[in-house]
Amino acid sequence: MNASKAKGTTWETEIKRALVDAGWRVYRNPAAGSADIGDIGGLEVAGIPVVVEAKAHSIAKFPAWLRELEKEMTNRGTNVGVVWAKRKGSTKAADGYVVLSGAGFMDLLGAWDRTTWPCTCERGVDPLLPL
Repeated sequence: MNASKAKGTTWETEIKRALVDAGWRVYRNPAAGSADIGDIGGLEVAGIPVVVEAKAHSIAKFPAWLRELEKEMTNRGTNVGVVWAKRKGSTKAADGYVVLSGAGFMDLLGAWDRTTWPCTCERGVDPLLPL
């Protein structure tokens, strides 16, 4: 295995470990070429599959990575996916950057039942609920 591939595999494994430690039942997907569905499988939020594309590069290329993610989301049949990029100088997934499109973020927010959110704002009212 070349050094670049090993770095990517290590980062994918760290993301999987962090998610499992947080209680998610996820796994690493095998590489599938043009039929790729992301690097981490099994992640769903409110019944919506979430594609996770792991990136451990020294230079961030978010536009290209988001285009790759869009293809993987299409392959997976979902509207929600994230690029989880390694932060230089850290090996922890929690220190990485998680990036998604605005549309994906809105889909993810729309899946949550806001009526069950605890109130945390100063007014004592959830700002997302009608007054």
